[in-house]
Amino acid sequence: MTINFTMKSALAIAALAGSTLAASAQDCAEMKAINVLAPATRSMVFYPVMAAEALGYFADECLTVNYLPADTTIPYVAFLQNGQADVVMLDGPQTFQAVQAGLPIAIVFEANQRAPEGIHVAAGSDIQSVKDLEGKTVGLVSDRDVATLKWAMNVGGADFNSVTTVIVGDAGPTLANAFKRETVAAVVGALPDFIAINANGIPTRDIYPTEIAETPANSFAVNTETIDEKSVMLEGFFRAWAKGQAVGKIDRPALEKMSAMAAPEEWLDENFAKAFMDGAIPLNSPISAGYGAVRHNSWEAVQGGMMLIGEIAQPYDVDTFLDGRFINGSNTWTYQDVVDDVAAWHAANM
Repeated sequence: MTINFTMKSALAIAALAGSTLAASAQDCAEMKAINVLAPATRSMVFYPVMAAEALGYFADECLTVNYLPADTTIPYVAFLQNGQADVVMLDGPQTFQAVQAGLPIAIVFEANQRAPEGIHVAAGSDIQSVKDLEGKTVGLVSDRDVATLKWAMNVGGADFNSVTTVIVGDAGPTLANAFKRETVAAVVGALPDFIAINANGIPTRDIYPTEIAETPANSFAVNTETIDEKSVMLEGFFRAWAKGQAVGKIDRPALEKMSAMAAPEEWLDENFAKAFMDGAIPLNSPISAGYGAVRHNSWEAVQGGMMLIGEIAQPYDVDTFLDGRFINGSNTWTYQDVVDDVAAWHAANM
């Protein structure tokens, strides 16, 4: 999913962050530019960007963040290799593809420790688990979702070959009609798809196995050949991101206002937007004790599923591509500091 960053959004962000940005910039000998490639940086699904900008956290780190165009058919990892990006966001399959290809990358910060994917059924359905999908028709938002279904059914002890799959697309009304007309028993997709179904009058619930729900989802990767020379800049970026994540647990109304100012197109339907935020906050809330921690056990456990769906041919030693050097530095701030910053922003803008 890609949300375009409009000039209107840019002006809004500049207005709300202006005073903090100016103060922070005065404390910096120079502002360093960091080039970041990640999907949907102007969508509340990654609200830490919006919160960190609104509160001036990137400027506090003497950083100017340049978000590279996310709508590209070129693998994100290629932008690390050619030097155009300093940091990119990869999901699990993309990470293992890079590892399998022997590319010099390291996962250094887990932005999302819960999978945004899921398998939803109508709230009143008799289906309670993926095992109950055997012999039924399951809708896929795209053909990429077949891997999610295959993995989930294997973990749930169900026979994937017993189901019939159909592509239903990502349009909210179409997805909702698939349930209304009972042409599918379940839909496999991601957070925005399920919000769209609910917004079109069909309450749903998730039957995705909990065993794989808490797996590495979207993580930041860097080039190991340049990690040392960029370490200060990278740690500052992750620290600002982590503080932005914390805002979701501190002041929901303030975060909604920050989101609406940065991405007004997502707030044209307020009910949809609030439902989106309902899903975005837990997605961006860490399972680990600290923000961004690289969880070796999770990366080891996920490899069985990656092999099952053909993403990798063999398991890999996670120590060869996980690097936690930035985690302590990314968490060198207090929760109360962010609480105070958000309170000040709330008082000035609400």
